Amino acid sequence: MASIYPKKDRSVKDMLTKLAAGKMEAAKPGTGKLREEETDEDTGVPITRSFLEGLFALLRDDIQAMKRDVSQDLKVVRQDFEEVGESVATLEEHEKSRGEEIEQLQEITRLQDQQIELQAHAKGLENGSRRNRIRMWRAPTGAEDEDILAHQILGESSIRKVCRVGPPRPFHVPPADILACIHDFPMNERIQVC
Repeated sequence: MASIYPKKDRSVKDMLTKLAAGKMEAAKPGTGKLREEETDEDTGVPITRSFLEGLFALLRDDIQAMKRDVSQDLKVVRQDFEEVGESVATLEEHEKSRGEEIEQLQEITRLQDQQIELQAHAKGLENGSRRNRIRMWRAPTGAEDEDILAHQILGESSIRKVCRVGPPRPFHVPPADILACIHDFPMNERIQVC
């Protein structure tokens, strides 16, 4: 650990250490000198009461200067801490508002996808209605024969085309839908109403 005192003051520090360790004894009252080691070995400065008082005053001034420096540094740190706290609070508010915006954007995207899907479905229905097509569900296999549809379901109405949607299915799976194209538009409308 580096000393806070310059090299020339190390002898004074050594004197204080020796005094604290009991190597130096105080002089008799009124003499103002110490016994045994009465001068500093390095500098030859006599160790007197006034010298020690001056030394303590110097130390006190150094400590007060350090306290002032530390208190000023603490003020700066506190201001920085307050600024950082305000910045964090602002960032948290922005994050919350961004979270709400992200949720709204996700909902808008979902609604747009749903709208596109519904538009495609409506377009398919519109195209099918222009071609006079009817989709029949759960019609048994073999029902696409023109004679059966013409005589049992539609009577005298003419059918242009009847076909199954998709590939053939196994027996245990429900049958595929049937698309029928009917020439007679009013008959097509009546069937759709049913």
